[in-house]
Amino acid sequence: MKQSHLVGLMTAVAMMSCSKQLTKEEILTKFKYSIDKIKTLEYTADYKIKHFSDKYTTNLKSTCWFEKIDTDTLLGFKTKIKDNIGYEYVYTIDNLYVFDHNFKTVTIDDLHKNGVGLITVNFKELIFEELVYGIDTEKSEEDSITIDLLTNEESETQWVIQITSPDEEEFSGIVKKIWLNKKTFLPEKMIFNATWEDLFKYYEITIVNLKINQVNIADQITGINIPYDYDIEYYEPPTEVDYMTLENGTISPYFELMNLSGFSVKLSELKGKVILLDFWYMSCSVCVKALSHLEELHKIYNEQGLT
Repeated sequence: MKQSHLVGLMTAVAMMSCSKQLTKEEILTKFKYSIDKIKTLEYTADYKIKHFSDKYTTNLKSTCWFEKIDTDTLLGFKTKIKDNIGYEYVYTIDNLYVFDHNFKTVTIDDLHKNGVGLITVNFKELIFEELVYGIDTEKSEEDSITIDLLTNEESETQWVIQITSPDEEEFSGIVKKIWLNKKTFLPEKMIFNATWEDLFKYYEITIVNLKINQVNIADQITGINIPYDYDIEYYEPPTEVDYMTLENGTISPYFELMNLSGFSVKLSELKGKVILLDFWYMSCSVCVKALSHLEELHKIYNEQGLT
């Protein structure tokens, strides 16, 4: 009995030793093989996002469903993503549907005609690309991107892959770390870091409740149900006319928007105040750079009523 226990123990130790001795190339090969086997995918993801400094963090949660479609040349899958702040994204191969359940609207975008543009920015940021697509090692070599296997002292069940990109004209310190499960060779966590001048960008995704190749996953993406009381808008890319500046004295159209705290802001509530309205999005580096200048303007003219 003791001898059999000893043999079992030695076998287990040998197996553990073998797993630790895998090379980076072997791990990446098994990682690619695991990704290639995925036909349908469901997971819940927790996000931590920092766009300005290390002080402020946006926390999000979403549930994602994917079905791979080899004939789709744009994204390669059908998908539905629902977050915890009222947005839902459904890509059906034909169109991308963006539901805003807070204001009961749906925007329909023909991505094959319009291309992947501004409307898809938030949608794509919610996708854990390495879990859906894997890592293109050949393209990484072409783009001078280095891939390293790091020592993971925090967990014996995960490998850590670090992907370092060369500095760009605007960004530096571009590093992405991916935690791979040693049993499934699938990613469970990703952290992206980059700096732009004195600004800081941090993006973290942690996967929970991962389900693969289950029959009912595809059913979650089948069909589009638009509630009867939702306003429908068909997205068209901006034209030169849309970028033209307004003449002095032009009356602003009415608007109602959601602020970062989740509260509605109406133009009518700001009547009588001087308003500086800037439209931007988080992934636009030029937009983010301008925020510091807007903050300076607010400090200078705040006492004179600038909102």
